[in-house]
Amino acid sequence: MPAGMGHPQPPWAKEDGKELKANEKYELQIVGKRHILKIHNVAMEDAGTYQCTCEGDKMLYQLSVKGM
Repeated sequence: MPAGMGHPQPPWAKEDGKELKANEKYELQIVGKRHILKIHNVAMEDAGTYQCTCEGDKMLYQLSVKGM
């Protein structure tokens, strides 16, 4: 990786395998060794399993959404 380019963004995906890209809905950040996915304007359809694959490791996160 060229100097000054920072870390490559880890691939985030939802349970259907669709890769998530940074946009108005999804904010992808790297802070030190932490990889952060922020979901804006969360809706019921956002519920499910999200995964981050980085350096050969896969981490799974379960998001539940409850109506008000």
